[in-house]
Amino acid sequence: MLARTARLSVPVLQEYYVNVTQKLRPGLPKEMARQDVRNLLAWQPVNTDALLLESAWGLTDPYGFSWWDAQIVAAARRAECTVLLSEDMQHGLNIDGLCILNPFLHPEVARYSEGVQRTRMAAVTSDTSRSGLLHPGLRDTRA
Repeated sequence: MLARTARLSVPVLQEYYVNVTQKLRPGLPKEMARQDVRNLLAWQPVNTDALLLESAWGLTDPYGFSWWDAQIVAAARRAECTVLLSEDMQHGLNIDGLCILNPFLHPEVARYSEGVQRTRMAAVTSDTSRSGLLHPGLRDTRA
């Protein structure tokens, strides 16, 4: 069973903002999306810095990740996550102990991420002392 802990990264917040303000129809008003991102900053997302960029560059060629996906994978690895949820990366791919799972194809993950409208990225840690968020669309259900 997966632990109910997760991490969030700045690249995920960036993607969330772009998707809900520019790609979804109807999308969210910019100020509402900005407030969502501000609220999610309380989860202390993994930041993008020079080391994360170097790590992401090292993932693009061997795994064929897009630049944005490579940053998300690099952030999950930095956070020592064991599971990364994505509906558009290769389901079951394992990168040095980080397993990418499609929550719509994996029953246990689907139960874990119940209520997610469109899970883009989330990284689940193996350390239950860490906390984060699965996705901006998922509300914290930990009591």
